[in-house]
Amino acid sequence: MNRNERREYGKALADQWKTSGISQEAFASANNISAHRLRYWLYKRKSLTKEVTAGSFIRIGTYESTHDIIISYPSGVELRLSSGVPVMVIKELIKMQG
Repeated sequence: MNRNERREYGKALADQWKTSGISQEAFASANNISAHRLRYWLYKRKSLTKEVTAGSFIRIGTYESTHDIIISYPSGVELRLSSGVPVMVIKELIKMQG
């Protein structure tokens, strides 16, 4: 397996664990890897995707538009964005869940 294949394999396992609902140790054992290796891939996955955590800031820049996009968080906070904001920025803002 080359470097890219190993990276994709580790990324896939990290994603599977996140949705599995079981402990890291149980997941690692079921997939014939060490818990340490799974934690390594989880760390690498996080650093590769640069996940945004609640309470952090992301740069959105300025965009011209007459239409707004409104993101309403459960906490009652509303964000009004112009329709020119890139989809990836909107996706990260939605993941933050105010």
